[in-house]
Amino acid sequence: MQEKQSIFSKDYFFGRKKSNYIDYNTYDNDKYWNPIIQQLIKLGCKGKILDIGCAFGFFLKRAVPLFVEIHGVDISSFAIERAKKEIPFAKLRILDIETKELPYPDGYFDVVTAFDVLEHTRSLKETLKRIVPKLKQEGFLFISIPLRETCASRIQQFFDKDITHISIPTERELLDIVNELGLEVIKKNYYLDIGFRNKGFRLRGIPFPGGLEFVLRKKH
Repeated sequence: MQEKQSIFSKDYFFGRKKSNYIDYNTYDNDKYWNPIIQQLIKLGCKGKILDIGCAFGFFLKRAVPLFVEIHGVDISSFAIERAKKEIPFAKLRILDIETKELPYPDGYFDVVTAFDVLEHTRSLKETLKRIVPKLKQEGFLFISIPLRETCASRIQQFFDKDITHISIPTERELLDIVNELGLEVIKKNYYLDIGFRNKGFRLRGIPFPGGLEFVLRKKH
């Protein structure tokens, strides 16, 4: 935990050490998060939400109107302190999901999100096995993760400076895990992350994807 904390420090989020970020504040923009918020609205999501790898809380800040309880976890103490300023009423924890169990009752959350975080763990399957039980039956799991086998992803991996990207799957590998854990694919979307006018920006629904977004539902 302490070794990882030394990586996910302020430098990680501001382009000075072992990451691809130049300024993480560029992700505090509605255009980046609005497609996810609209999907939550379309599915009628409400109740309790947990964002795993919540970073500075930019997504949760925008999800507030939809939920009665807002929870977030992140391995970075620096990120959690920043998130507390963005969403002071949220319930936030410093936690390494690779080594620690999520400290919530099973079946507690209506929605769990894990954006660009699973690739930082040594085993996608084992990490998801910790997450899925915390969802209610028919609850939704939103994830995004880079892919390994596409042309765009190979180019991105060539320039990837992030040493914590240790589990980048193929789409087939990810689907096999999803099916094994009793999750139903509700929506699948390919994306490519780019910088645009000093803003984080995600191109969705493109034929040359660098990653994959899933909306999954926990089956009975």
